[in-house]
Amino acid sequence: MRADDLRTAGRMGFDLATDLWRSIRFWGLIPVLILFTLGAAWGLSDANVAGIDTSTPMSVLYLTSALILLAGTLGIVVAGFDSISVPRANGQLVMELAQPVPRWVLALGRLIGVWMTVALPTMLLCIGAIFIVRLRADGWVELADGLIFLVATMLLLIWYSAIQLVASSLAKDGGSALALGIGTWVLFTTLWILVSLVVAGLFGLNPTDAGDERWVEISAIVDLFSPNGTYQLLLQSRLGGGNSIPIPTPYVWLSAIAWTIVPVSILFHRFRNLRP
Repeated sequence: MRADDLRTAGRMGFDLATDLWRSIRFWGLIPVLILFTLGAAWGLSDANVAGIDTSTPMSVLYLTSALILLAGTLGIVVAGFDSISVPRANGQLVMELAQPVPRWVLALGRLIGVWMTVALPTMLLCIGAIFIVRLRADGWVELADGLIFLVATMLLLIWYSAIQLVASSLAKDGGSALALGIGTWVLFTTLWILVSLVVAGLFGLNPTDAGDERWVEISAIVDLFSPNGTYQLLLQSRLGGGNSIPIPTPYVWLSAIAWTIVPVSILFHRFRNLRP
């Protein structure tokens, strides 16, 4: 791995992100990101919201993160679903693979491009959300909490960028790539709870009993195998008190490292063996 290769990947990623920033799909995504980030931070920081714990600035950001997760990850799907499948279909990929550039550099360039497209506006909006919480909750988020919030969100978008690009590499056209991307998004966003319910049934636990400590612990362990769950656990680990996670925090960070390494490694492997 040479510095020149990394610079090449960075330039490729910036060029791809620039093209996507000019696209209609990106500007259609921006209102959703604003509503789900700044709008959520404004609304959830209202101390009069019934039944919601907004006692600390971090608790407000934790609640806001659920909507950031939905908008940001869906944005990755929209931005990257055709990043490999369409160039493969129109012959552009053949010319790219024929260049004297290592294939992992091509894969990294696409990963950086798709990630940067959504990560840059999301980062700015997350910083804006922190300022909104300061204005509404009359208190700053602790520096460590704010950094974890930003880092975890950026990691989540990296995970989904790699997953989406792997899906695009498996598809033969843009339609099937979009279907695979949305299917993966739906799996981790809405259907993963079914996995927790199945595991609870195998252990003879009642998932409707929120006070069952064993069920809460098993549910958290199952969440480690989901990018969404790992993201939420990273943020929940900063809440403390009765809202702290039921498993050791190092396990959550190990899961985050695994979600960073495994999908990216699969993407590099797919590119290494890709046939136009």
